[in-house]
Amino acid sequence: ARAWVPSPGAPDAAAASIAQLGRVLVSTDRLDQAIEVLRAEVREAGASVGTVAKAELRAQLARALMLHEDAEEAIAEADVALLAAVRH
Repeated sequence: ARAWVPSPGAPDAAAASIAQLGRVLVSTDRLDQAIEVLRAEVREAGASVGTVAKAELRAQLARALMLHEDAEEAIAEADVALLAAVRH
């Protein structure tokens, strides 16, 4: 996923860009692709991403999963996003 981001040395910027891409993919009803891209970025970014970028990324993944009807995983991702947002 990060191959699309011009500055791989900036994990927060990369995560924010991928979150935006996920938002576009979800909006265009490309849920499977959105989930794949967002999950890949979550794995790649790990703990290196700040709380704002992490919240954005996880919130978009939760949204995609909810619309894909993966309720349990969507709730788990939303919880992570909320925790990250509260820390900010």
